[in-house]
Amino acid sequence: MDDRRSAEQIRDRALKAVAELSRLLDDCREWCPGPDFERIGIGVGLAIGQVQMHILDPIYGRYPELDEHR
Repeated sequence: MDDRRSAEQIRDRALKAVAELSRLLDDCREWCPGPDFERIGIGVGLAIGQVQMHILDPIYGRYPELDEHR
C-alpha cells in the first residue's frame, strides 16, 4: 500500500466485510439457539478483530487521515 488510493480501496472493502459480518451476527440472533449463536458470535468477533488488526490498523498507521473515527 504505497499509495493512498490503494489504501482507501482496501480500507473500503475491509469495512464492508466488517459490516457484512455484523449483519450476519444480527441475523443469527434470530435464527440460532443460544450455544450456536455464541459460537458464531465468537467467530465473527475473531474475524472482525483480524480485519482490524491486520488490515485496518496498518492502513491507519500509514494514513491516519483515512480513519474517520479519529
